[in-house]
Amino acid sequence: YTTLFRSGMLNSIGLQGPGIDAFLANDVPWLLAQGSRVIVSIAGETADEYAVLARKIRSTSGISAVEVNISCPNVENRGLVFACDPEASRRVIDGVRRTIGGELPIIAKLSPDVTDLVAIAKGVVDAGADGLALINTVLGMVINVDTMRPHLGGKTGGLSGPAISPI
Repeated sequence: YTTLFRSGMLNSIGLQGPGIDAFLANDVPWLLAQGSRVIVSIAGETADEYAVLARKIRSTSGISAVEVNISCPNVENRGLVFACDPEASRRVIDGVRRTIGGELPIIAKLSPDVTDLVAIAKGVVDAGADGLALINTVLGMVINVDTMRPHLGGKTGGLSGPAISPI
């Protein structure tokens, strides 16, 4: 589900993909054959799941870096987004760093939906992140003026594009 407008895009498509095993077996070799540098983005529902994904990436040659998308809900903590909880953020990055070692750079993808982004950023850097992706999409909603209902099936979505530059 996507809505395009002049200054951006609002989408609610989730984190779709072929799965880590298919991606590493099929897409990574193809990307490398094209001369691309590959940064793999991972997302999980538990801190342990991130470490499992990192282990799979570590055993795949040709990867340039790993982006750890901690802007995902933490099912261990009632759905609270990892990046909104300083301790959960650090725990995920620490687990990925311990799994990967010093072999690959780690980029922590943070959420804009926090009151102290600097504290979260400092925590993930202290835990082993080499870089930060600031920021994930911003929560938004579009109302269909004819039906007076949300345009997206999931009601809200992630806003990206020039509209978020001021943020």
